[in-house]
Amino acid sequence: MEREFNPQFDSQKITYHPDWIKRWHEDPFSVPPIYIEVSPIGSCNHRCTFCAKDVMGYPDRSLSILQLTSFIRELAALRDKDPHGLGVKSLMFAGEGEPTLHRELSSVINMAARSGIETALTTNATGLTRTFCFKSLKYLSWIKASINAGTKEGYTRIHQAKPYHWDIVWKNLARAVEMRNKYSFDCEIGCQTVLLVNDTIDVSGDVVPSNWREAPLLARKAKETGLDHVVIKPYGQNPYSSGSMGRYGLMTYKNITKELEEIESQLREMETETFKVVFRWKAFLDHQEDDRKYEKCLATPMSWAYLQSDGMIISCAAHNSNPDFDLGNINEKTFKEIWWGEGRRKHIEFMKNFDISVCRKNCRMHNVNEALEGLRAHNSERLGSELIQIQQGQAPKNVNFI
Repeated sequence: MEREFNPQFDSQKITYHPDWIKRWHEDPFSVPPIYIEVSPIGSCNHRCTFCAKDVMGYPDRSLSILQLTSFIRELAALRDKDPHGLGVKSLMFAGEGEPTLHRELSSVINMAARSGIETALTTNATGLTRTFCFKSLKYLSWIKASINAGTKEGYTRIHQAKPYHWDIVWKNLARAVEMRNKYSFDCEIGCQTVLLVNDTIDVSGDVVPSNWREAPLLARKAKETGLDHVVIKPYGQNPYSSGSMGRYGLMTYKNITKELEEIESQLREMETETFKVVFRWKAFLDHQEDDRKYEKCLATPMSWAYLQSDGMIISCAAHNSNPDFDLGNINEKTFKEIWWGEGRRKHIEFMKNFDISVCRKNCRMHNVNEALEGLRAHNSERLGSELIQIQQGQAPKNVNFI
């Protein structure tokens, strides 16, 4: 069976930002981030068994609306002052907690979008209330709901959530789709599942179930609800999380390729013009590789950043529990002072010697790193010629969410 490649999810989107790449090639310190992940709140109403942020302890803290709006105003001003308009192009609200628990999130999304910064939301969907959707759908490029099972029982055990949350999530998503369609908003609404292929025993002695056989059930439910797509992706182990390491640290997809192909075949039968299945084969195959195609992380701290719920700017979301990746706090400095300060300059040197073998596989910047590695060795003349060709190509959807 031919394995499909979806450019929206697995392409090297960084290559569609030629002006940024040219500046990065000349002086990595000078470039602004294209994309920032924002954690508006630390608390969460779920305790997913595979959660990469469990190491943070779900702290009871949040960024105020003043902090967030001031941050966004500065990002917009920095972009407008840049001679080539380079600057932060997208914000994804997610983080170490459930973002919709932040009471002012809809106002923040509104302001960011009106400032010319694209916005998106990764959520467990329990907080997609009618009021939130009414205020936010118009301004969001996409919503990705994390639903990691195809049955209420599996969902309850993997999300470690109340059983009735399963019903709330689907009710909220159905209403969001209805409102989106009624008012002709452009927001894409989909769901994703992290495919877990091992039944394991938790430290408490309880069985932690796998979910891979429930993927077709999830897809059918998503289609019936009117979602635009379902994404099936592999698990990535957070090196700092002892909890998930004990459950899934040795999980591999190497021995079930045939089974995965059979599941994908079932999923493909559900596809229509309005409902797509994104089975991330590239990510699954990359997960099986022992070595990466790059030796150093070239994306950090250049192409993206992470704003933590205490105001700390982190160079990499996967390492937000490691103080070596802290760049500075927006409660103490402006973003400009942090990003173009001496701390980040030193961090660039730090990353030149950082051993990426400890990093999680298929991290957010994996495809970016593959692209930058391919471009790094080019001389300026060849790079310029290649970027002209890239610029003329058709960009994938949501290209600013690298």
